[in-house]
Amino acid sequence: MFRVAIVDDSKDITEVVRAYVKKQAEDAGMVQEVMVRTYTRPASLLEEMRGGMEYHIYILDVEMPEINGVELADRIREMPSKGYIIFLTCHAAFAPQGYEKDAYQYVLKTDMERRLPCVLARALEDCRREKTEYYQITNQHRIEKVKCSEIIYVKKDGKNCTMFTEDGQHFDRKTIEHVRQVLSRVGFIAIDRGRLVNIEHIRKIEKNEVHMDNGVVLEISRSNIKKVKNMVTEYWRDNL
Repeated sequence: MFRVAIVDDSKDITEVVRAYVKKQAEDAGMVQEVMVRTYTRPASLLEEMRGGMEYHIYILDVEMPEINGVELADRIREMPSKGYIIFLTCHAAFAPQGYEKDAYQYVLKTDMERRLPCVLARALEDCRREKTEYYQITNQHRIEKVKCSEIIYVKKDGKNCTMFTEDGQHFDRKTIEHVRQVLSRVGFIAIDRGRLVNIEHIRKIEKNEVHMDNGVVLEISRSNIKKVKNMVTEYWRDNL
């Protein structure tokens, strides 16, 4: 699920922008994957984010009372959030300042009909591309993306999973079967019913054990030994 937050003190503008997002999601075949929330008060967004909510795309009006879009972007980055920020503004002179704030893009409101659909289409496509490069970890209301290449192995943890990466452990509220379906597309293989390993991090296979490059040794179930050895041999033949 991709989350989009729209913040503008004009309710009419938020609904116009929501319609653009929905249209681009539909055109991209992502209508079931995109959730949109609108806010007329920046403080409301920040309150939800302090509770753990994060978004993949933030569409922020620059000229708002109380907290303007530039200040809001700063506070979003402090959370921190790695989502794309798109600024809406009435003033072209704002553009250089917008890019200084690590903006994905800025769009003039007077040119919104022409430019916003293109910007949204590109942002949604980038989100979808990152979905294969990154794995999205969900923990309560918090979302975090981790590079698939940095995940060494995954272990079933009750009804959920624990991911072991190059920088530590991450708890993920998904079943091992769900994780397997996602990560099997990017080189992960099951060594038993409760563990997946990243084939890129395998150093060697000896007897019924797989040795990972972080020093961890994991046992392969008897039923999976032949399959695992064949997949690793084929991968090394094609990639080394």
